Amino acid sequence: MSTMFNARIRAKYDIYENWMTNDPTPLEGELCVVIVPVSAGVVAQEPAILFKVGDGTSTFRQLSYSSAKAADVYDWAKAAVKPAYTADEIEGLTAYISGEIQNSDTQYKLEQDDADGHILKLYSKSLSGSWTLITTITTADTVYDDTALAQRVSANEADITVLNGTGDGSVAKQVSDAVAAVVANAPGDFDTLKEIADWITNHADSAAAMNSQIQTNVADISALALLVGDVAVATRITNAISALDLDSTYATATALGALAGRVSSLETAIAGKVDEEDLADVATSGNITDLTQTSGDYVVFCCGSSSEII
Repeated sequence: MSTMFNARIRAKYDIYENWMTNDPTPLEGELCVVIVPVSAGVVAQEPAILFKVGDGTSTFRQLSYSSAKAADVYDWAKAAVKPAYTADEIEGLTAYISGEIQNSDTQYKLEQDDADGHILKLYSKSLSGSWTLITTITTADTVYDDTALAQRVSANEADITVLNGTGDGSVAKQVSDAVAAVVANAPGDFDTLKEIADWITNHADSAAAMNSQIQTNVADISALALLVGDVAVATRITNAISALDLDSTYATATALGALAGRVSSLETAIAGKVDEEDLADVATSGNITDLTQTSGDYVVFCCGSSSEII
């Protein structure tokens, strides 16, 4: 037995930007409606409404848009290579060209003035006519001064000379001063890098002995810390056992009375439930065929949007 219900189906519906941002994975056969606004750069004709159909595994970005063939467009118009036509096959082509293209035999020339080289003269003439002056163009007399450049080159040469020398500002003196600063306050026997290196080499055994003693001290400190930790743990366990009050773990009369009150309230709530006879058939049978629908009502099956997964 089949039961007819009035229903309307709303597919997954969202704007293009939300689909691309959320990128959900639609169910197999689930319809995704994409609203493309103006100037989105998605398709040639915008605004537009596009569709994608889920396959159960691909995300929205991975799915292809659904497409259909236009019934009012000829196949040759949709082909990648369009038909070619000769000029004789195009009606009205000769008349169109004659009205748009005008044949002109005008010639032009540009000459420099004999008296002033800064003046250029533009002439024109027809194929069989004489030259006629149209306009003159005067160019500027630009002079370049390289004095500032020469001064900068001279200054750079002087700076390079100082850097390559041995006096103040030279690389050699800066390095020498830096080395001197390292040993400036050292005693006389250690005021050179060689003297410091010789002392380290001659006292290698002393350094090894010092390191061995440090390792011994580390082991002793670790053992002492472990002993102190054991005593502390034992003390905490003893204090925790002493703090237990085993007699207080039994239920009191007050607690039992509170439990009885909760049971009584539960019995009252159960008694206030509706009788089975007051329920609709579908509430007791769970069968959809027992469901009745009021005239004019309908069920809306909403599939959500790109961010609302039903």
